[in-house]
Amino acid sequence: MTNAVERALRLHESRQCAAEVGVVTPSRVNIIGEHVDYNDGIVMPMALPMATAIIAGGNTAGRYDIHSEGFGTVVGSFEEVSATSEGWFRHIAGSLRVLRDRGTLPDSLSLTITSDIPQGAGLSSSASLCVGVISAVSELVGDEIEHVTLARLAQRVEHEHVGVPCGIMDQLAVTATVEGCALLLDCRTLNFEHVRLPNELMVAVLDTGTRRRLDTGEYAKRRASCERAAAEIGMSLRDSALSDLTRVSDDIDRRRARHVITEIRRVERVARALHDGAYDTVGELLNESHDSLQHDFEVSGVALDRVVDNAQRAPGCLGARMTGGGFAGCAVALVHRSAIDDFTSYMASDRNEQRASAIYIHHPAGGVNTLRLG
Repeated sequence: MTNAVERALRLHESRQCAAEVGVVTPSRVNIIGEHVDYNDGIVMPMALPMATAIIAGGNTAGRYDIHSEGFGTVVGSFEEVSATSEGWFRHIAGSLRVLRDRGTLPDSLSLTITSDIPQGAGLSSSASLCVGVISAVSELVGDEIEHVTLARLAQRVEHEHVGVPCGIMDQLAVTATVEGCALLLDCRTLNFEHVRLPNELMVAVLDTGTRRRLDTGEYAKRRASCERAAAEIGMSLRDSALSDLTRVSDDIDRRRARHVITEIRRVERVARALHDGAYDTVGELLNESHDSLQHDFEVSGVALDRVVDNAQRAPGCLGARMTGGGFAGCAVALVHRSAIDDFTSYMASDRNEQRASAIYIHHPAGGVNTLRLG
């Protein structure tokens, strides 16, 4: 039982609520394939052990009683609770509405939520929360949901109730992953395969300490730009070639599309390079991805650029790039396991203009896990 689950269970029981189901939903980091999931692209995320933990049970008072360790409590009828749209609770209220539409919402419910995931860092804390709530309630009422359906329900929450027009990568990354492997996901067909990350390589998540929100409009602008470019080309950017960009009239739209086209190719090349043991090539492709996100897609930021530059020069680092929606948050680096100590010492050094505020070193974790507690 993870630390987050133990905290959630203690907190749930201290509130004198029945503990029937426990769910652990990981966070995720995207190794490569940024801003291509909503362009029918191919992505390669992996799950991280930093997780959301949820304890669920019935409620003898006939009401909904939902408590978060970090954000407080909301209590009331379904109508009262689901109407709450402030901050963190939008994802929970949206998840409850999606379950009501599915016909699998109980008459009363107690939820207690804890998390080890840094909020706003680009590690999919929101996808982890939505998948966790939907999984916990579904298990409570005996509704079995397979991975793709679960991911689609969580994506609906973002689209319809939060206002973020995201792709489906994050949701599948926290549901369909297995320990030790990244997820090579085709976002058009939703077919996926598990790509084992060699034991001699580790993934370093570098938190800059800066934060952003995806519902402020910039994310939607990038998506709209890609859609305009695809419309002018006359086909999905997934099927487009660089030579097709001459059909795109606007320079900004053209650069956005160039990132998407080249990024999809980079994901394909990373998958092949990992299979062939060509780890230097993997690192070079991560570096190229950051350059494209910085200059063509323009979703990086000063802190991200500095921490990526430092990581690329650090001992044992094969390559580094910003990860997540962008503008702030985290970078990701691929590092030789044997050089982890030297790498982390270098990244934490005072001589660096942009030190990482936190460094998380991991091998891929598994996806959502549900426990029957009583």
